Amino acid sequence: MKLFIWGWLLALSSSLIWPEIPPFWIIFILLAGAAIAFYFRRYFIAGICLAICYFSWQAAAYQNAVQQLAKSPYNHTIEGRISAVSNDPYRRKIILQITHLDRSDGHLVDGKFIRLNQYFNGPQSAVLPLFSGDLIHVQAKLKPTHSSLNEGGFNYQRYLVSHRIIAQGTVRKITYIHSGHSFHADIVAKLQPFLQDLSQRGVIQALVVGDRSYISATERDLWMNSGIGHLLAISGLHLGILSFWGYLIGSLLACGQSRIKSYLAPACALLFAFGYGELANWPASAQRAMTMLLIWWGLRALHLNCTRIEVWLIAAFILTALWPLSILNAGLWLSFFAMLALIILLWFPVKTKLVRMLFLQIGLLILLLPLQILLFGYLPLWSVPLNLLFIPYFSFAVVPCLFISCLTALIGLTGAAQFGFALSNHLIGYVDNALALLRDHVPLMLEIPHHIWFIVLLIGVLFILSLVIGKPWIGLIALISGFLAIGLPWSKADWRVDFLDVGQGLSVVIEQGSDAIIYDTGNYYPTGFSYAQAVIIPFLNERRLNVDEIVVSHKDMDHFGGYALLHQHFPKADSVFGADPRFKLHNCTGVRHWHQLILEYIQPPTTLQSVNNLSCMVLISDGVHRVLLTADIEKPAEQWWLKTFHEKVDGISVPHHGSNSSSSQKWLNDIQPHWAVISSGFHNSYHFPHSAVVSRYKKSHTMLLNTAELGQISILFTHTHEKILSYRNNVAPFWYNRLLITNNGW
Repeated sequence: MKLFIWGWLLALSSSLIWPEIPPFWIIFILLAGAAIAFYFRRYFIAGICLAICYFSWQAAAYQNAVQQLAKSPYNHTIEGRISAVSNDPYRRKIILQITHLDRSDGHLVDGKFIRLNQYFNGPQSAVLPLFSGDLIHVQAKLKPTHSSLNEGGFNYQRYLVSHRIIAQGTVRKITYIHSGHSFHADIVAKLQPFLQDLSQRGVIQALVVGDRSYISATERDLWMNSGIGHLLAISGLHLGILSFWGYLIGSLLACGQSRIKSYLAPACALLFAFGYGELANWPASAQRAMTMLLIWWGLRALHLNCTRIEVWLIAAFILTALWPLSILNAGLWLSFFAMLALIILLWFPVKTKLVRMLFLQIGLLILLLPLQILLFGYLPLWSVPLNLLFIPYFSFAVVPCLFISCLTALIGLTGAAQFGFALSNHLIGYVDNALALLRDHVPLMLEIPHHIWFIVLLIGVLFILSLVIGKPWIGLIALISGFLAIGLPWSKADWRVDFLDVGQGLSVVIEQGSDAIIYDTGNYYPTGFSYAQAVIIPFLNERRLNVDEIVVSHKDMDHFGGYALLHQHFPKADSVFGADPRFKLHNCTGVRHWHQLILEYIQPPTTLQSVNNLSCMVLISDGVHRVLLTADIEKPAEQWWLKTFHEKVDGISVPHHGSNSSSSQKWLNDIQPHWAVISSGFHNSYHFPHSAVVSRYKKSHTMLLNTAELGQISILFTHTHEKILSYRNNVAPFWYNRLLITNNGW
């Protein structure tokens, strides 16, 4: 059945690039094809057909659940069991497994999840304590699965789909039904007194109970960019460490009796791994690792003589059959390839155990680097030496110390537990200090643009295939062609304007060559989330752009929120501010020649008073094309424009996110844009764009584009024409990136 599983895995992997979920008539044809393939013993084809059918069924069930949610208003009543809960100073984050959603059919939401935020309006001590496993009744304002999508940014929508989260929302009221009698909840309650005063509480809590909410974004980025971010999350590595120690202790307890050892050592290995998984509340990575361990030891207990690659295939099949949508999760790919890389490396004969351990660790890190570049878009420059140092450090010091500290705390040895956690705090502090010291002296990572890592991947595949079929000259041609392709000028546009998807805010990047100007900086929230950090900087890194100037139209937070971070990140960039009285400097005036473009800074008069009408506008021209960025101007500023200017433009940013206070018909008739981009949040509370505004643009025969529906929108210009691209339709037009419901659906 190896061929069947290979076909199954190949078909599931292809779902990453499906443009749509296959319709039912294709599924019926594939089911018939699978039956015929089984009859003629074409197991590889049978595996492909059945995998496509199974995954399509699961993906369609997910989409149907989202559609079911979209049929009712924003406010919902949900009953469910808490899967995970964590707190930060501003809110409580809850992952809730649905048992009942409004009056929907149970089978539509069965096995689906909702991500909820409960914001603290008063002291946290007054908030009802909740734990994993608790059954609760919730009234919440929900939005179907959706996230901002931009080049270089984290694809949160794919993450939500892979975890079967059909909606996100804000809690209005929680009613406690009954406790889930969660062992994990009891553990968390007993450990909190030991953890709350530790300087490394975030890392320790992540490693002990799987709660990463106390790790700051700065610390997380430091570990990730260093290439050891996997040590912060409960993963197969951590369960493997505890399994190793369990096996070692079981072997010692057997006292040299080989028959006893053959049962006791595996039992202790599984017991330690299970205990750690229960301690961490079984995140998806721990579930996968535990499943692999059970398969490995189960096959050995049954005395089935399976090769390592057969064990890997069986584990991969079972995991993808249990959680098919997890094929979209980067963690699953890392787990699969780490195990496959170990199997490959074990084929090489190594004389001593110490050399074998070093060989396996170095080989594993090197083999996984291409996949890490493919998944995350950057190369951690110090990954190999840091992992060589810190994986043994965590394996033989940090994780055992934490595990022993937890055990002593749970059995009531308070003094020993305090000492153990204090020691663990120092051990992790040394790592944090070492990484910070390294960051201050050398770059930690190298951003890899997508076209380069795609070429590297393609070269690797062609090279391996050339060796398999015995024609190395094909691989040589692939290598030469790849190096030439990497050096090509991939961007054929003379200049471009990118309207980034920053929710209910605005941020536009004007790009020519390798330089950029940022117009407005998106929002910043009290929780610490910033679109500058999550979207703008990753986009600029992906495009490899140097920022010459940051223009802030006015000081409303959805336009100004990311300025401080961007100014810190690009200290040499000039700043231009509108006439908003909240700014100390007002310098939105004049005309600037920037490369081959002419930038005209247009400032409405302060007599208009409203800060929206005082927004700094920018008119961009190359002598042929003209683009007007308008920020939040309203009808008074538009009337001033009509008296002062009479210039037609090719495109505009829609004023004030599509508010009915802007985009007057006379103004549109005067500027006559061919296209207009709305930067708005998905199902935003302001109901932008207003239906009257949409009607006025239609009347003006203007193509209206919305970042909430299309993700990042890019306008590419050459001397003769312009080209419009969007993330959802052109950059990554895959089924899980689609808008699962339309704005007209509610």
